[in-house]
Amino acid sequence: MAILGIHHAAIIVPDLDAALAFYSSVLGFSVAEVADIEPSPEAEQILELKGPAARSVLLRSDWGYLELFEFVEPSSPESGTAELPVHAMGVRHICLAVDDCKSEH
Repeated sequence: MAILGIHHAAIIVPDLDAALAFYSSVLGFSVAEVADIEPSPEAEQILELKGPAARSVLLRSDWGYLELFEFVEPSSPESGTAELPVHAMGVRHICLAVDDCKSEH
C-alpha cells in the first residue's frame, strides 16, 4: 500500500520524544523543523491561550507533513469536554490517501 498524499495534520501529544520516535521509526517520517512556542502576545492571539508554551516538530515524508506539539503551558484539559481548546491532547483530524487499503488486511 502506498500513501498518495496529505497536506499536514497537527497532533497534540503528551510526550513529544515518544511520539517522534514512533512517527520516525514506524512510519518513516524525518524531522523537517523543530520549534518552540514561547509565551508572547502573538502566540496568545494565534492560539487563543493565555501564556502558551510548547515544543513542536514538523515531520516530513515523501507524501506530506505532520506537526506534533507538546504543550508545557497551559496543561492539556481532560478529553471529553464539549469544546476542546487548541492545546487539548489528541488528533483533530488526519486522513491519508492510499492506493489499496484492502491489501493491508
